[in-house]
Amino acid sequence: FSVADRVWSYMYSTANQSQDGTNFSQQGTPLAGFGVGLPLSRLYARYLGGSLHLLSLPGIGTRAYLYLK
Repeated sequence: FSVADRVWSYMYSTANQSQDGTNFSQQGTPLAGFGVGLPLSRLYARYLGGSLHLLSLPGIGTRAYLYLK
């Protein structure tokens, strides 16, 4: 998981531009591709007394675990 530390940083994104040159935010979802999803989700989870953890297995995929109290 080579980007483990960066996924929790704001503005980090792996989203690419589409073939017509537009990015995700121009296609309808205003925050898509800006790298705020995971950091905000973790903040909300902590605010609600829980946590958000990621488990990544190379070649298999990534799982997100959300725990709330």
